[in-house]
Amino acid sequence: GAGTVAARGTQVIAMIFAARALGAANFGALGILLSTVGAVQVFSGLALSGTTTKYVAQFRPGDPTRAGRVIAISHVLTMGSGLVFALAIVFGAPFLSVRAMGDAGLVSPLRALSILVLFSGILETQRGALAGVHAFRRIARANFGIGIITFPAILLGARLGGLKGVIWALVVVGVFSCLAMGLMLEAQLRGDGLKMNFRGMWG
Repeated sequence: GAGTVAARGTQVIAMIFAARALGAANFGALGILLSTVGAVQVFSGLALSGTTTKYVAQFRPGDPTRAGRVIAISHVLTMGSGLVFALAIVFGAPFLSVRAMGDAGLVSPLRALSILVLFSGILETQRGALAGVHAFRRIARANFGIGIITFPAILLGARLGGLKGVIWALVVVGVFSCLAMGLMLEAQLRGDGLKMNFRGMWG
């Protein structure tokens, strides 16, 4: 949707401006770091966003309890997978930084970005659940808010902390994005009379 495009577009524009503050070497390192983490995110999310959308939309009209169970299961699986992959990055950062990237100085930034692996998967599951209940306006609102904070966060991070500043800005944006989308999902489920049933999700 337009909100998603705006959020991603804002990040791209912010990165262009941040490149001047970072310099060629640091900007290149940032690109390598984000590519590495992005590749991991593809697997950590377990492609559950689309699956969540499909089954929530299917069960919501006739079996809202089951729809809530699907959302709960998706969250648990995504959090579990994200945690495993995030820990893999934390413990594998020295090897990846030295052997794959050729720079031991990237260990700390790579470990920081492991937080994104955890939260990005949850974010996509939340989006999938909202799409399943056709709450596209809420998705757009959350994405718009994400776009608003992304630009200043990245620029401020680049100005104040260079490469590490941008890394932590991205982490903050990632956590904020997850919280914002989670609030939208909670509000939508409450309004629809749905509930994420974690206790009975395997029943």
